[in-house]
Amino acid sequence: MGRDKRTKWSKHCPPKNVRTRNENLPLYLRGAKARVMENTPIGIWECFFDNEILNNIVNFTNIKIQKETEKFSRNRDIYPTNLDEIRALIGLYLYGVRKPNHLNTEDLWRTDGTGIEVFRLSMSLRRFRTLLRFIRFDDIETRQERVALDKLAPIRTLFDHFNENLKNSYSYS
Repeated sequence: MGRDKRTKWSKHCPPKNVRTRNENLPLYLRGAKARVMENTPIGIWECFFDNEILNNIVNFTNIKIQKETEKFSRNRDIYPTNLDEIRALIGLYLYGVRKPNHLNTEDLWRTDGTGIEVFRLSMSLRRFRTLLRFIRFDDIETRQERVALDKLAPIRTLFDHFNENLKNSYSYS
């Protein structure tokens, strides 16, 4: 008998040829669902981060950019973003985390042969830094009211939608 007076210990393993009772059988298999299994790597990524999530990021980022425009003397330094640019930003960010994670950001855009070409071909270093500075995941206009009730307010819409996509794409136990 265990210390909790409920656990019964045994020196022998339970028999393996015993049939599992029906109430203990899983109703469905855990793991990736068919919509994920039959996809390409980009298609799998889009199962979790669909266009609705990315369009929200674009819209909220553009609201922030619009609010900050008057602080810049030249309009060419700051302009609204779009879906393709946000995809490129996320792709470069993930690539930078995965591959050259010990390099300085400026080193990734070098033109002397030591930089990584995909970074220069996607966007300029200045634009990359600008987008990282202004990227937003929620409406900044209503954030103050929402933060009072919810500490996760800055990413709540993205988080909830991502969780829905996760439930639709993956069966967990």
